[in-house]
Amino acid sequence: MREIKFRAWNNKEKCMLYRKLFDMNWYHTEKNDDLGSHCWGAISGGQRNFLEVMQFIGLKTGEDYGKKEIYESDIVFNHTVDRKEAGAVEFSDIHHAYIIRYKAKKQCPNDFDEMHGVEHNLEVIGNIHENPELLK
Repeated sequence: MREIKFRAWNNKEKCMLYRKLFDMNWYHTEKNDDLGSHCWGAISGGQRNFLEVMQFIGLKTGEDYGKKEIYESDIVFNHTVDRKEAGAVEFSDIHHAYIIRYKAKKQCPNDFDEMHGVEHNLEVIGNIHENPELLK
């Protein structure tokens, strides 16, 4: 059974927030990881307009890449294929699964890798909010 966790990009404060399914509050950490306990507070009303929520996809990178949790909107490098580019993690409604979408998305919508089975060869190098330049 996978742990259900979320993170959210706060567009107003320009920081990443974390929470588990039953947490009452979102947490912000100075290192911008999910190990801190600095309470940011409950989100209510209009504050929700500033958040883009992303879900933990239930997979972690391999030991060689720090066993990092992989979230939607992470930018990953797949070491199992012959690519020289990174891709963004997203949920595909067509495939009903998480995929790695590459920047060629506009020219070729089928330019993706499936996540299942390659997670141990993935390296999380950033996310689309804090490191958009990694996809250029």
